[in-house]
Amino acid sequence: MDGEKNILSLHLVVNPTLDMPGISKLLQSAREITAAQNVQHPTIQVEMDGSPCNLVNC
Repeated sequence: MDGEKNILSLHLVVNPTLDMPGISKLLQSAREITAAQNVQHPTIQVEMDGSPCNLVNC
């Protein structure tokens, strides 16, 4: 965005049966992976598998 930092927009599609502690653990893992890849500004969105999607290829 500013030409200086690495950014990432990410959608994590999870099983609808995953509970909040599981989602929190998954988010923490995603943050650790993005930090290890030198991403300074990740935007992570969690979506349940089967949720409606307005994109062509979800």
